[in-house]
Amino acid sequence: MRKFWFTTQKYFVSSLILTGLVYLIGLAYNLILVYGISGGHPLMPVAPLGSTMSLLSVTTLWIIGGPFTVKKYFSLAISMSTTRENYILMELFQTVLGSLILYIICFLLFQLEYNVLIPLCYPHSPKESAFPFFAALFGSFSSAFFWSLAFAAIALGIRLFLGSLLIRFGQIIYWVLWGIWVCASILLSSMDNTARTAWEQTILYAASLLHGHFIPLLCCAAGVIISCIGICFLKKQDVRCI
Repeated sequence: MRKFWFTTQKYFVSSLILTGLVYLIGLAYNLILVYGISGGHPLMPVAPLGSTMSLLSVTTLWIIGGPFTVKKYFSLAISMSTTRENYILMELFQTVLGSLILYIICFLLFQLEYNVLIPLCYPHSPKESAFPFFAALFGSFSSAFFWSLAFAAIALGIRLFLGSLLIRFGQIIYWVLWGIWVCASILLSSMDNTARTAWEQTILYAASLLHGHFIPLLCCAAGVIISCIGICFLKKQDVRCI
Protein backbone atom coordinates (compact mmCIF):
# COMPACT_ATOMS: atom_id res chain seq x y z
CA MET A 1 0.00 0.00 0.00
CA ARG A 2 2.81 2.39 0.91
CA LYS A 3 4.67 1.56 -2.31
CA PHE A 4 1.57 2.29 -4.35
CA TRP A 5 1.09 5.60 -2.47
CA PHE A 6 4.57 6.85 -3.40
CA THR A 7 4.09 5.70 -6.99
CA THR A 8 0.96 7.82 -7.46
CA GLN A 9 2.62 10.94 -6.03
CA LYS A 10 4.69 11.30 -9.19
CA TYR A 11 1.59 12.43 -11.08
CA PHE A 12 0.85 15.20 -8.58
CA VAL A 13 4.47 16.38 -8.54
CA SER A 14 4.46 16.54 -12.34
CA SER A 15 1.29 18.65 -12.15
CA LEU A 16 3.02 21.11 -9.81
CA ILE A 17 6.07 21.34 -12.04
CA LEU A 18 3.95 21.85 -15.16
CA THR A 19 1.94 24.59 -13.43
CA GLY A 20 5.09 26.49 -12.50
CA LEU A 21 6.69 26.12 -15.93
CA VAL A 22 3.56 27.21 -17.80
CA TYR A 23 3.21 30.19 -15.45
CA LEU A 24 6.75 31.33 -16.21
CA ILE A 25 6.14 30.85 -19.94
CA GLY A 26 3.05 33.06 -19.69
CA LEU A 27 5.00 35.78 -17.88
CA ALA A 28 7.77 35.63 -20.49
CA TYR A 29 5.24 35.79 -23.31
CA ASN A 30 3.71 38.91 -21.78
CA LEU A 31 7.13 40.58 -21.70
CA ILE A 32 7.78 39.66 -25.33
CA LEU A 33 4.33 40.81 -26.38
CA VAL A 34 4.44 44.17 -24.62
CA TYR A 35 8.09 45.20 -24.94
CA GLY A 36 9.28 43.13 -27.87
CA ILE A 37 6.40 43.26 -30.34
CA SER A 38 4.54 46.44 -29.38
CA GLY A 39 7.66 48.30 -28.21
CA GLY A 40 6.21 49.10 -24.78
CA HIS A 41 3.16 50.96 -26.07
CA PRO A 42 1.55 52.58 -22.98
CA LEU A 43 -2.03 51.99 -24.15
CA MET A 44 -1.62 48.27 -24.74
CA PRO A 45 -3.65 46.34 -22.14
CA VAL A 46 -1.85 43.62 -20.19
CA ALA A 47 -3.64 40.40 -19.34
CA PRO A 48 -2.62 37.82 -16.71
CA LEU A 49 -1.44 35.29 -19.27
CA GLY A 50 0.67 33.34 -16.80
CA SER A 51 -2.29 32.65 -14.53
CA THR A 52 -4.54 31.88 -17.47
CA MET A 53 -2.15 29.38 -19.00
CA SER A 54 -1.34 27.72 -15.67
CA LEU A 55 -5.04 27.27 -14.86
CA LEU A 56 -5.73 25.78 -18.29
CA SER A 57 -2.76 23.41 -17.99
CA VAL A 58 -3.90 22.23 -14.55
CA THR A 59 -7.43 21.67 -15.83
CA THR A 60 -6.18 19.74 -18.85
CA LEU A 61 -3.73 17.54 -16.97
CA TRP A 62 -5.67 17.02 -13.75
CA ILE A 63 -9.20 16.61 -15.12
CA ILE A 64 -8.95 15.53 -18.77
CA GLY A 65 -5.92 13.33 -18.23
CA GLY A 66 -7.27 12.03 -14.91
CA PRO A 67 -9.34 9.12 -16.27
CA PHE A 68 -6.26 7.64 -17.96
CA THR A 69 -4.34 7.77 -14.66
CA VAL A 70 -7.25 6.07 -12.89
CA LYS A 71 -7.19 3.30 -15.47
CA LYS A 72 -3.43 2.92 -15.08
CA TYR A 73 -3.24 3.08 -11.28
CA PHE A 74 -6.31 0.92 -10.69
CA SER A 75 -4.63 -1.87 -12.60
CA LEU A 76 -1.39 -1.19 -10.74
CA ALA A 77 -3.13 -1.24 -7.37
CA ILE A 78 -4.80 -4.58 -8.09
CA SER A 79 -1.45 -6.03 -9.20
CA MET A 80 0.05 -4.85 -5.89
CA SER A 81 -2.66 -6.73 -3.95
CA THR A 82 -4.48 -3.52 -3.02
CA THR A 83 -8.21 -3.95 -2.50
CA ARG A 84 -10.72 -1.93 -4.50
CA GLU A 85 -11.93 -0.19 -1.35
CA ASN A 86 -8.42 0.91 -0.37
CA TYR A 87 -7.71 2.17 -3.87
CA ILE A 88 -10.97 4.15 -3.97
CA LEU A 89 -10.27 5.73 -0.57
CA MET A 90 -6.76 6.65 -1.69
CA GLU A 91 -8.06 8.11 -4.95
CA LEU A 92 -10.67 10.16 -3.06
CA PHE A 93 -8.07 11.56 -0.68
CA GLN A 94 -5.43 12.26 -3.31
CA THR A 95 -7.76 13.79 -5.89
CA VAL A 96 -9.62 16.09 -3.50
CA LEU A 97 -6.48 17.20 -1.67
CA GLY A 98 -4.47 17.58 -4.88
CA SER A 99 -7.25 19.55 -6.60
CA LEU A 100 -7.57 21.95 -3.68
CA ILE A 101 -3.82 22.49 -3.53
CA LEU A 102 -3.53 23.10 -7.27
CA TYR A 103 -6.48 25.50 -7.27
CA ILE A 104 -5.06 27.45 -4.31
CA ILE A 105 -1.72 27.67 -6.11
CA CYS A 106 -3.43 29.04 -9.24
CA PHE A 107 -5.33 31.52 -7.07
CA LEU A 108 -2.13 32.76 -5.41
CA LEU A 109 -0.33 32.94 -8.76
CA PHE A 110 -3.16 35.06 -10.16
CA GLN A 111 -3.04 37.43 -7.18
CA LEU A 112 0.73 37.73 -7.55
CA GLU A 113 0.59 38.41 -11.26
CA TYR A 114 -2.46 40.68 -11.39
CA ASN A 115 -1.80 42.77 -8.28
CA VAL A 116 2.02 42.80 -8.12
CA LEU A 117 3.84 41.77 -11.29
CA ILE A 118 1.67 43.54 -13.86
CA PRO A 119 1.67 46.93 -12.03
CA LEU A 120 5.41 46.56 -11.40
CA CYS A 121 6.49 45.52 -14.90
CA TYR A 122 3.90 47.50 -16.89
CA PRO A 123 3.15 50.62 -14.81
CA HIS A 124 1.71 52.60 -17.73
CA SER A 125 -0.32 49.84 -19.34
CA PRO A 126 -3.97 49.35 -18.34
CA LYS A 127 -4.73 46.09 -16.61
CA GLU A 128 -7.25 43.92 -18.36
CA SER A 129 -9.12 41.08 -16.74
CA ALA A 130 -8.45 39.19 -19.99
CA PHE A 131 -10.92 36.39 -19.66
CA PRO A 132 -14.25 37.02 -17.89
CA PHE A 133 -14.14 33.78 -15.89
CA PHE A 134 -11.28 35.13 -13.79
CA ALA A 135 -13.68 37.58 -12.16
CA ALA A 136 -15.81 34.64 -11.03
CA LEU A 137 -12.97 32.26 -10.17
CA PHE A 138 -10.56 34.58 -8.37
CA GLY A 139 -12.56 37.77 -7.83
CA SER A 140 -12.87 37.29 -4.06
CA PHE A 141 -11.92 34.79 -1.38
CA SER A 142 -15.53 33.63 -1.02
CA SER A 143 -15.91 32.89 -4.73
CA ALA A 144 -12.50 31.21 -4.78
CA PHE A 145 -13.57 29.01 -1.85
CA PHE A 146 -16.71 27.79 -3.60
CA TRP A 147 -14.94 27.32 -6.93
CA SER A 148 -12.13 25.35 -5.30
CA LEU A 149 -14.71 22.91 -3.92
CA ALA A 150 -16.36 22.75 -7.34
CA PHE A 151 -13.02 22.09 -9.02
CA ALA A 152 -12.25 19.25 -6.58
CA ALA A 153 -15.71 17.69 -6.97
CA ILE A 154 -15.67 17.87 -10.77
CA ALA A 155 -12.12 16.54 -10.94
CA LEU A 156 -13.04 13.62 -8.70
CA GLY A 157 -16.22 12.87 -10.60
CA ILE A 158 -14.62 12.93 -14.04
CA ARG A 159 -11.60 10.90 -12.94
CA LEU A 160 -13.62 8.16 -11.26
CA PHE A 161 -16.53 8.00 -13.69
CA LEU A 162 -14.63 8.21 -16.99
CA GLY A 163 -11.79 6.17 -15.54
CA SER A 164 -14.17 3.34 -14.67
CA LEU A 165 -15.70 3.51 -18.15
CA LEU A 166 -12.25 3.42 -19.73
CA ILE A 167 -11.40 0.30 -17.75
CA ARG A 168 -14.60 -1.43 -18.77
CA PHE A 169 -15.15 -0.27 -22.36
CA GLY A 170 -11.82 1.14 -23.53
CA GLN A 171 -11.24 4.42 -25.38
CA ILE A 172 -14.40 4.01 -27.44
CA ILE A 173 -16.17 5.83 -24.60
CA TYR A 174 -14.56 9.09 -25.75
CA TRP A 175 -16.18 8.69 -29.17
CA VAL A 176 -19.53 8.28 -27.41
CA LEU A 177 -18.94 11.47 -25.40
CA TRP A 178 -17.94 13.29 -28.57
CA GLY A 179 -21.22 12.24 -30.19
CA ILE A 180 -23.18 13.49 -27.17
CA TRP A 181 -21.30 16.80 -27.35
CA VAL A 182 -22.11 17.20 -31.04
CA CYS A 183 -25.80 16.45 -30.47
CA ALA A 184 -25.96 18.93 -27.59
CA SER A 185 -24.25 21.61 -29.68
CA ILE A 186 -26.71 21.08 -32.53
CA LEU A 187 -29.65 21.25 -30.10
CA LEU A 188 -28.44 24.51 -28.56
CA SER A 189 -27.72 26.08 -31.92
CA SER A 190 -31.21 25.16 -33.16
CA MET A 191 -32.95 26.92 -30.26
CA ASP A 192 -34.66 30.18 -31.18
CA ASN A 193 -33.81 33.43 -29.41
CA THR A 194 -36.92 33.35 -27.24
CA ALA A 195 -36.22 29.90 -25.82
CA ARG A 196 -32.54 30.69 -25.33
CA THR A 197 -33.34 33.94 -23.52
CA ALA A 198 -35.84 32.18 -21.25
CA TRP A 199 -33.24 29.53 -20.42
CA GLU A 200 -30.59 32.14 -19.61
CA GLN A 201 -33.01 34.09 -17.42
CA THR A 202 -33.84 30.94 -15.48
CA ILE A 203 -30.16 30.26 -14.83
CA LEU A 204 -29.55 33.86 -13.75
CA TYR A 205 -32.54 33.79 -11.41
CA ALA A 206 -31.37 30.54 -9.80
CA ALA A 207 -27.88 32.02 -9.43
CA SER A 208 -29.25 35.13 -7.72
CA LEU A 209 -31.00 32.96 -5.11
CA LEU A 210 -27.63 31.66 -3.90
CA HIS A 211 -25.84 35.03 -4.11
CA GLY A 212 -23.84 34.14 -7.20
CA HIS A 213 -22.66 30.75 -5.92
CA PHE A 214 -25.24 28.72 -7.83
CA ILE A 215 -22.88 27.43 -10.53
CA PRO A 216 -20.05 26.21 -8.22
CA LEU A 217 -22.57 24.57 -5.87
CA LEU A 218 -24.25 22.93 -8.84
CA CYS A 219 -20.84 21.67 -9.98
CA CYS A 220 -20.21 20.28 -6.49
CA ALA A 221 -23.50 18.39 -6.51
CA ALA A 222 -22.89 17.06 -10.01
CA GLY A 223 -19.34 16.01 -9.10
CA VAL A 224 -20.52 14.12 -6.00
CA ILE A 225 -23.23 12.28 -7.96
CA ILE A 226 -20.87 11.34 -10.79
CA SER A 227 -18.23 10.24 -8.25
CA CYS A 228 -20.71 7.89 -6.56
CA ILE A 229 -21.55 6.32 -9.93
CA GLY A 230 -17.84 5.88 -10.72
CA ILE A 231 -17.22 4.28 -7.31
CA CYS A 232 -20.03 1.79 -7.92
CA PHE A 233 -18.51 0.88 -11.29
CA LEU A 234 -15.02 0.42 -9.81
CA LYS A 235 -16.31 -1.79 -7.01
CA LYS A 236 -17.94 -4.09 -9.56
CA GLN A 237 -15.01 -4.06 -11.99
CA ASP A 238 -13.91 -7.56 -12.99
CA VAL A 239 -10.15 -7.87 -12.65
CA ARG A 240 -10.04 -10.19 -15.67
CA CYS A 241 -11.26 -7.30 -17.87
CA ILE A 242 -8.33 -5.07 -16.98
